[in-house]
Amino acid sequence: MENTDKKADKVIKKLTTAEILGRRDDFRKRSGLTQELFIPELGYSVSFRKPTSEECRISFGMDDDISDLYILSECMTEPNLKDPELLKEFGCIDSPLDIVEKIFSAGEVYNIALSIMTFAGYTSKYDTVDELKNK
Repeated sequence: MENTDKKADKVIKKLTTAEILGRRDDFRKRSGLTQELFIPELGYSVSFRKPTSEECRISFGMDDDISDLYILSECMTEPNLKDPELLKEFGCIDSPLDIVEKIFSAGEVYNIALSIMTFAGYTSKYDTVDELKNK
């Protein structure tokens, strides 16, 4: 008789020190990952890298209206929002976070920042093992 209980088939592996050491190269690569995001309103994609722990801590300590600008400014790799020519052209040399608002709408800033933080794992909810087994 075939087992139709899907709960019994769930195997959840534990992350162990041996597993980390065995896959150390995979774990080292995690910090250098980038992601590309399509912005429909612009008709273009942008690229960003995962924020560092320090960048996340700094962002979390800022007012909400500045933290999204900061995380985009720091993590966006294409376009390079720190490009001196770009900053000069848009008059943002003295206040480099302003370039973000000059290029992206408020909704785009929010959604890109949310994507960056999700990519870093900050907005994901993790299930307990018991919750997963009971699904």
